[in-house]
Amino acid sequence: MTADLKLQEKLIYKVKEFNSQDPNYYSDKISLPPSVLESLVSQEKTLGLTSLTHPLIFKISLDSSNFCFVGIREFTANEGEIELTGLVANKLGVDYKAIEKQQQQGEYENLNDTKVELYIDLITNIPMGKRLDLQISEVYPEINDWKWFLEAKLSRFYTTLTQGDFLYLRNTNNTVCKLKVLKTEPSSTINIIDTDLDLSIEPADEDVARKMMERAHKISKLGEEQIKMNFKNSTKINLLVSNKSIKKILVDLNSLSTSKLENNLQIKLMSSYEFVDLIVSPNPYISSDSFIWSTYNKPFQPKEIEIEHDNIFLENCSTLYILPVVSGEESSANISVSISCANEKDRNFNQVDVNDNQNIESELGSDDVLCTNCGARVKETALVLHENFCLRNNVKCPQGCGKIFLRTVPSTHWHCDKCTPKSLFFGEGANSKKLHDDIFHKEYVCLDEEIGSTDEQVKFPNLIQYAFHRATDCAGLLHECTFCHLLLPRGKNSQEAMLSNLSSHEYQCGTRTMECDKCQKFIKLRDMKTHLRLHDLDRLQRPKPIKCSNVNCCKILKVQNGSVIDNSLGLKLCEVVVIHGVKIEIVKVVDYRRY
Repeated sequence: MTADLKLQEKLIYKVKEFNSQDPNYYSDKISLPPSVLESLVSQEKTLGLTSLTHPLIFKISLDSSNFCFVGIREFTANEGEIELTGLVANKLGVDYKAIEKQQQQGEYENLNDTKVELYIDLITNIPMGKRLDLQISEVYPEINDWKWFLEAKLSRFYTTLTQGDFLYLRNTNNTVCKLKVLKTEPSSTINIIDTDLDLSIEPADEDVARKMMERAHKISKLGEEQIKMNFKNSTKINLLVSNKSIKKILVDLNSLSTSKLENNLQIKLMSSYEFVDLIVSPNPYISSDSFIWSTYNKPFQPKEIEIEHDNIFLENCSTLYILPVVSGEESSANISVSISCANEKDRNFNQVDVNDNQNIESELGSDDVLCTNCGARVKETALVLHENFCLRNNVKCPQGCGKIFLRTVPSTHWHCDKCTPKSLFFGEGANSKKLHDDIFHKEYVCLDEEIGSTDEQVKFPNLIQYAFHRATDCAGLLHECTFCHLLLPRGKNSQEAMLSNLSSHEYQCGTRTMECDKCQKFIKLRDMKTHLRLHDLDRLQRPKPIKCSNVNCCKILKVQNGSVIDNSLGLKLCEVVVIHGVKIEIVKVVDYRRY
């Protein structure tokens, strides 16, 4: 049917210089004037077609030998003009550098006003892709899984792929990945929209293959170890953690009793090394730059995180994920993680117990006193001797951290002037100061929030706010798609996706259709759940089926115009009994005699 659609236009392209940082620079999706869409819609009505071909694919050519296939981004170009992307302009040889070179040779007079005539033809015979073989010439360490990377990027920026062409995709850190299209099936040019592709990634040479193997081995060596904790009144676990391995703690919240669901969750950390912290998130794909709660702002041990029982991020959460993070110079440390669930009354009671114990200890040492300089407990008889020595040799940090030093405060001891209060944020040495600044005062830019200009990128003043964004509403947040079951970034949500309670990827992935088993109609995957509910409503609105009165029969009586078709003189017997049974009159008499 779509073969009857025809479109041939001559449009003007105004040569311009592209910004290679534009997110849509590497794309084959162009903009055409609205008149092109109006012409296609008019043909659709004239020919009696049910819909236009999807997707719309055009052949755009400069001459008979210089052409390429493109898709449509939008119909917003000026009438009689066409807007190309940098990639398409480069393929056709009408990009700024090519025209500038031709202008130097005298082919064009004024570079700024250069206009090129291009011809577009509607193409309807490009088949859906079945197989795609790609070749990479270098290893991209930031890409761990090519499958989800291509699933997230490919159909967003490309409509067709041609064997022998190069494929360019921008990664989250703004680097451009270059791949060569080795083979496509079932033809040399395929449509990649709304289709399932058998993907194959091949290295360009032995050196690339070796690097790919080394990276795969490194990833497997840094494998993730999961430790499950079945929540009870108080749970404690001892671990040896390292910055060369990942040990993730899984806390089962379903094991909480109903009464404890109303109590706050407390997570405590004790460590043999100062620079060990915990990060916590309900997302299974927690990482050092994607979490909701942390102990980074807790300078003293035990470091504690308290999560309110009515926290919005615990709604419909069955598992909480805890990840120990080792920073600084040490590579490993012994830690103890305890998890408990206590209400306000229990916490106050425990606090009173601690104070009482301290009072008891002070009462037992009635002849002990505290040194006013260093705070040490000494015998009252030796206080004068101790203070004479202490005041000459020991110096307390004037910033209020309580640290005692020999004679002078060393230059390596620091307090952060930007944090409040200063007494809670201190450390020793340049490495600890750099670690503090990286967490609390370094600016982070989210590259997953794709905005046209780099000056408008989403920026965060510290790691904690950046990680919270990455764990909640970031376009790069990993999730498992409901429809394709791949691990993919969520994408930037549109209003339609949010109304459907789907991620941006799921909203696009759900456009694929599937045949309904009940009505044999082709329904979009994202609409299938609602469609099946409509079938359930129809089923519930139908009258309750009436079974044959014969106890040995399970047939359902036929219904016509809302009433049962009964040929058994009101006995509600099915047609099998009426035809093959005894005479109705006798059956009716017997039935009467029963009563």
